[in-house]
Amino acid sequence: MKKRLLSLALCLALCLGLFPFGVLAADGGGVYVLPGSQTEGGGGTYISGEDTRTEIWRDTSRYQSISRNYDGTTDGSTIKVTFPFTDGSKEIQLEEGKDCEAVKTFDSADAGWHTVTVELKLIGEAATKYKLKEDSEQFTIGGYINKAYPHLAVSLSKTTCAVGEKLLPLLSISGVKEDAVVTYYYTPYKSLIGDSEHEGSGIPAIDEKTVIDKLDEEGNNTYYVYAKTAATKNYEEERSTTVELTVAEKVDPVASVTTANGTETPYDSFSDAWTAATASAGSTLKLLADATLPNTNTDLGQSLTLDLNGYVLGSNGSLTVKSGAALTVRNAGAENSEKPVKVGLYLNLLVEKGGSFTCTDGGLRYLGLLSAGTGDYAIQLAEGESHCTFGGFAQGDESATAGDLLKATPGMALYGDYNGSDVRIERSTRINSGFTYLSFYVGPCSEHQMDANGTCIYCGASYVASVTASGGVTTNYTSLDDALDAVKDGDTITLLSDAAVTRWPSLSTAFTLELNGKTATTESNAELYIHARVIVQDSSTGKTGGMAGTSLLNVQSNGDLIIQSGTFDGKITINDGKLTINGGTFNQEVALPRGDSDSVFFSGGTFAKIWYPNSSGSFLDLLADGCAFYDNNDQLVNAANSTGGYLYNVKVKEHQHSFTDGACACGYTCPHTSVDESGACTVCNKQFAASITEGNDVTYYDSFGSALVYAFNNDGCTLKLLADVTGTTVMINNPFIFDLNGHSVDALSVDAKATIKDSGTEKGKIGKVTVSNDKVTDLTLGDLLEAGYAFQYENGSWANDSHLRTSDGLKVTVEKAPIQSVEIYAKDKNNTVVPTTIAYGMTGDVTLVSSCKLSETSGADPTYLWYKLEGAAATAPLEGATGANYTLPDNLAAGTHTYLLICTSDGYSKSKEITITVTPVSLKGAEVTVQNPTYNGEEQGPKVTVTLDGKTLRKDNDYNMEVTKQINAGSYQLTINGGGNYTGTKTVEWKILPKTVENPTIEVSSVTYNGQAQTPSVTVKDGATIIPDTQYTVSYQDNTNAGTATVTVVSTSNSNYKFGPTEQAFTITKADAPTVTPGELTVVNNHEGTYTYDLKQLLPTAPNGTYGNINWNGVYQHSFTPEFSYVKEHAIDDDGILTITSYDNGLTTTGKVGTITITVKTDNYEDISLPIDVFAENKTLPELDGSVSLSKTAITFGELLDNITISGTMKDGDTTVEGTFSWAASKELYPAGTHEVEWIFTPTNSGKYAVATGKVTITVNKATPTGAPKYTAITTSGKTLKDAGLTVNENWPEGSIHWVDANGTEMDVDTAVSANTAYTWKFVPTDTDNYNFLTGTITLWHKSSSGSSSGSVTPGTKTDTVKNPDGSTTKTETKADGSKTETTTASSGGGSTGITVTKTDAKGNTTTEASAKLSDRDVKEAQEKGEAVTVPVKGIAAAKDANAATKIKIDVPNNANKTTVEIPMENVTSGTVAVIVHEDGTEELVKDSKPTEHGVQLELSGSTTVKIIDNSKTFDDTKDHWSRDEVNFVAARELFNGVGGNQFGVSQPMTRGMVSTVLARLAGADTAGGETWYAKGTVWAVENGISDGTAPEQPVTREQLAAMLYRYAGSPAVSGELGFDDTTVISIWAYDAVRWCVDNGILNGVGGNRMAPQDLAQRGQVAAMLMRFLQATV
Repeated sequence: MKKRLLSLALCLALCLGLFPFGVLAADGGGVYVLPGSQTEGGGGTYISGEDTRTEIWRDTSRYQSISRNYDGTTDGSTIKVTFPFTDGSKEIQLEEGKDCEAVKTFDSADAGWHTVTVELKLIGEAATKYKLKEDSEQFTIGGYINKAYPHLAVSLSKTTCAVGEKLLPLLSISGVKEDAVVTYYYTPYKSLIGDSEHEGSGIPAIDEKTVIDKLDEEGNNTYYVYAKTAATKNYEEERSTTVELTVAEKVDPVASVTTANGTETPYDSFSDAWTAATASAGSTLKLLADATLPNTNTDLGQSLTLDLNGYVLGSNGSLTVKSGAALTVRNAGAENSEKPVKVGLYLNLLVEKGGSFTCTDGGLRYLGLLSAGTGDYAIQLAEGESHCTFGGFAQGDESATAGDLLKATPGMALYGDYNGSDVRIERSTRINSGFTYLSFYVGPCSEHQMDANGTCIYCGASYVASVTASGGVTTNYTSLDDALDAVKDGDTITLLSDAAVTRWPSLSTAFTLELNGKTATTESNAELYIHARVIVQDSSTGKTGGMAGTSLLNVQSNGDLIIQSGTFDGKITINDGKLTINGGTFNQEVALPRGDSDSVFFSGGTFAKIWYPNSSGSFLDLLADGCAFYDNNDQLVNAANSTGGYLYNVKVKEHQHSFTDGACACGYTCPHTSVDESGACTVCNKQFAASITEGNDVTYYDSFGSALVYAFNNDGCTLKLLADVTGTTVMINNPFIFDLNGHSVDALSVDAKATIKDSGTEKGKIGKVTVSNDKVTDLTLGDLLEAGYAFQYENGSWANDSHLRTSDGLKVTVEKAPIQSVEIYAKDKNNTVVPTTIAYGMTGDVTLVSSCKLSETSGADPTYLWYKLEGAAATAPLEGATGANYTLPDNLAAGTHTYLLICTSDGYSKSKEITITVTPVSLKGAEVTVQNPTYNGEEQGPKVTVTLDGKTLRKDNDYNMEVTKQINAGSYQLTINGGGNYTGTKTVEWKILPKTVENPTIEVSSVTYNGQAQTPSVTVKDGATIIPDTQYTVSYQDNTNAGTATVTVVSTSNSNYKFGPTEQAFTITKADAPTVTPGELTVVNNHEGTYTYDLKQLLPTAPNGTYGNINWNGVYQHSFTPEFSYVKEHAIDDDGILTITSYDNGLTTTGKVGTITITVKTDNYEDISLPIDVFAENKTLPELDGSVSLSKTAITFGELLDNITISGTMKDGDTTVEGTFSWAASKELYPAGTHEVEWIFTPTNSGKYAVATGKVTITVNKATPTGAPKYTAITTSGKTLKDAGLTVNENWPEGSIHWVDANGTEMDVDTAVSANTAYTWKFVPTDTDNYNFLTGTITLWHKSSSGSSSGSVTPGTKTDTVKNPDGSTTKTETKADGSKTETTTASSGGGSTGITVTKTDAKGNTTTEASAKLSDRDVKEAQEKGEAVTVPVKGIAAAKDANAATKIKIDVPNNANKTTVEIPMENVTSGTVAVIVHEDGTEELVKDSKPTEHGVQLELSGSTTVKIIDNSKTFDDTKDHWSRDEVNFVAARELFNGVGGNQFGVSQPMTRGMVSTVLARLAGADTAGGETWYAKGTVWAVENGISDGTAPEQPVTREQLAAMLYRYAGSPAVSGELGFDDTTVISIWAYDAVRWCVDNGILNGVGGNRMAPQDLAQRGQVAAMLMRFLQATV
């Protein structure tokens, strides 16, 4: 109500009230909200609008730094800073905390200078005035961290020491930081404390040997001791507090302690001696004086021998020998007769179950006496399996009885060992030195033997309770615990005497506890938990029975506690189930933390305190019907008004309610569940003014105003009047139901869509109804009524629709209207209802059909009037209207048409409107016909016809057309847009067609050869019209060399002309011949010889292009003087070699003797003349003597003749001519076969001798390629020959290579590759004339016996993307220099992805990196199955060199905990281990990483970089040992080291210290340093409960090792039995551990079905167990 009645002023006030939290922008464009403001989006944000704040930035001209003391963090928030900023014109100081917030972070936590990163954010007024420039939101300043000072405190284990006692063991210090070096100093002079100049000299330092060897003669025996720590990285040098030590004369010891190893130490304090003796099992404590135990009540938890040595040990309390401990007492000294107290133990002695007490000396006469002769025996034996043996007791009446030893413990008896049999001893029997039994133990009484008083003579027990079964049989019990254990459903336990419950029983049996006037006491841990129906009652005459204790009864699940009577001095609680209290006195709290009206029932009882914390209920919930709470004065307690959940000092009695205004004094309020028609409650007679109904809930109100306020705030409820409302106007301003219920209202004012009804038999009247349209537009009186109802005036007339549209009605009642409803439907010719949206042209088939529903009180048939609404006007009557129906015209235009029907009956009219929407017809199905024009060089458009359903539409009436005229041929778009009764658009294509040219004319210009492709200009014509060159394309054929060329033209696809390819020939004429310089040839006179000349050397390079084909056999001409004197024959071969044979002419003419001219023809140049000037000389031609000699007569294809050495003898008559042999064509490459080749002899004396030539035959053999092909080694299964990527060697000739079988047949490349199998390849050269075939074999996949794979990968020349058989994809990119990159991408079915990238440089150096991202789905599924997540990376191999190992970055989802992952690889060994690479580059060996069949497993979280390395260690003594792999496993994880000399010591025993150290290393503890190599490991084992730290150098047994591993695993639960033959020799404390190790495969037998638990464990065995342990538990 309040929310809805807020005035405008109040709204403004609330809005303005927000402004202190924000500031309006200056231009009204936005609001900056200050931090902390209560606005959507929070504070510190700028909301909407333009930001007009001044931009500022940091003033970097001013250096700024901060400093603080070292605190181990990088946080700089403790230093508040003012930052200098500027806007370019002035300096602006930003004060931290006022103007800005700054997060300041040092780049390191260590002391020294640093860079501090500042993240700045404006706040307060500064945020409204300024905005930070982008680079000023984060910047750096200087920072210095000062060294801190440690707070040191020295303490003494005692403040007085003896002369000669070492000082250092007495000292300890706290507050030392960073392992700083500590030095202690002492001085008797207080003034010298901290005098650093004299420290170490005048102020001595304390070391391991420092003692004060004598007292000061002047009595100055107080020394001041302090310590100093050296400066460290982050802490200054500092001095500690000072303590005072007093030195006194050495005192005589009061006791000595001898440990198990025989070392005896005296003590001048018995307290110190007792502490030392009980700290080391097996010690002997010897008295050197009378002594008293240090504590009132002392526990002994170790084995201890106490030698009284003639002295007395007393106590002000008791000594308890705990379970597992043993106390042996002896007296090695003589008794001192002068002493007032005889030798013995003067204390209470309790031996617990499992404890042992032995007295070995019969001379110990007094045992267990507090003082001589008192007879107060204090030895107490508890139930136990260990025997207690006494050496002797006092004589006669001074000795203890069996009852004395047992004290008052009921149910326990003393047993003596008599010749190996257990004999019970009566409690009255005295135990003295003459007694037969010297060994005793305590146990449950085997069978009670009651005396006349009903007490057992052996155990002292008596009957305290009986259990009566439902059949009537009663059994007596000596303890209430036993009775509770024995009780069954339906039984009754009756107390026979006061009894105690000593255990904490959980009672799930239904029974009755009859207190019988007795008291049942629950001890501190013996609260009774009720899980069934338990009845507690006291049927005794005086009702004196009860229960006592701190906590008595606790109702739990399924519990049903019923208390009938009794007195209860203790707490009673209900946590579940039911609690019924019908009587009894409760002197302590009755706690009901889980109680409610359905679980707690009080019909009687007196209570000191009741706690009922149920916040949704009251104490009335607890009472049974007809009951109430009364105080001690029998006055009613209003339980509904209790506060704090407590009631004090009340009782429950019967009660009958007495109501005043609906309430009773007991707190009960009438719920008014029964209200009569007049509005009066039938229970309490209260009269109500109104009721509110919500759903099934009805609430009655004393006043109408209260009900109206509720209705204002709860839309949809019903407010029903139970009385008239007069003298006021009822305001209704929200939508609820107002039921007059036959009552009248003076006036109603309505401004909401509420509902007014009248459910009364007699109708109530409304004096006036006022409707406001302020909140609901067009709200009328009719909107307030239920359907079918109307307002009726007092004169009987109706407020029809026209009246209802007014705002006021006078004196009306709410009545059922004559006309209940009017409906109009659109129907087709088949009388089927159709939608009111109708397509144009279809309206004539639709009739508007009305339905007028009359009320049962209507007396006249309705009349009908139809109207068509045109804006504000209505036209009637309508043509086609026939009473209740109206048929629409068939030409109804597209648009909306509204029709109104008015029905009238009994003077009441009701109207109904219907709107018909006529939709225009879509042009989608229209047919558009286009007539396309042909190109004519002018603007043109198409001619268009549009038809739909056979009707031709009218342009500019039914449609319009959007089209642009065009000139050029081509395709264009036009759009038809519907209009009037048609709608939609339709876009069609139209064209200007190109003009067809049948025979275009082509003109081409002439050209001459120039070495280039000739493209002479072309002109194309359509008749006389030149066609632009943009309208066609030109191509040329044979247009480079001289001769006939062709040009082809064709119109383009978008040309305005259309013609097909048309050819025209044109000529390229030859170029002019070049100028040639004459060559020279020298011949020898008087000799017939053969001379060659290479004409190609005469032919100059073609001026342009090439000569084309050259015909060397042109016209030959020569001229000599005399004619025919030199050239006898001539020949020119196809390569242009001119060969002439000269005459033996007998001439001696020298110099130029003639000219030879050769005319050659070429394709591209005119004929060329090649002139050669011939010169003659006179020389002797040497002759070959015999034949030439060759170094070899055969060469291989590819070799030159220079590889054959030629020699021979040339002579001039008998004279040998010196010179050299050479080959005429030494550089020519001859094909395979036989060749006759020319040799040349060049004389040394070239002036006398001519060059001689000759020929010889040689053989050229085929060449055989050498080397191996390229391939990719296979390293995993599932690969084929194709995956090997076999390619030819780059040094081989052209050819192909294939895999072939034994028969030489080519193999299918999809053949699967097998491990360790050789495959044959065959290379077939393309040039088989000159090359032989080549074959070889390759073993593609080398796989060792351990399962690892290896192989070398030779870089190939192929670049490809390959889909691997396992679904991964490998992309190989090879560069020209031979380097390549292989990227393998893999994914899992669950969305995990991985990438492996291998890069090989041109030198063959390879690096690999990988990354993987695990999906939430894969991680979740693996964790649910208890499996590892496989990391989808490929080609990972463990590296021997950690620096060369592949780095794998693995991302585990952030929401996942520690996740076990498996990195797949093939070369896994027991020495394969994971290494984590931290962000700072440091590396950490993962000791619990496990090798598996398919890879390596380890636990990861977050983002981690991992390497996998082969950290295998080899030892000489493990090579052939069964534990080789196991030793390698633990050594690779650096859990074990060798024993020296490259020996592991597989058969050597393992010590306890070794095992502790190994497990400490596994846990990540630092085991380096310490006094011994195993010291730190042993300390770790003790601190973590792995070992007790004793005997670290002793060999460990198999069962001890099992126990240590079991404890390291957390001592998990075990079950079942061991099946070895020697199971009985396993120690009790080790049995579970051995069983667990066997169950998990960690420990195996040694053969012969033996476990050998107490055999020593060898180092090889320990390695095996540790490996199995990690595999089973990690």
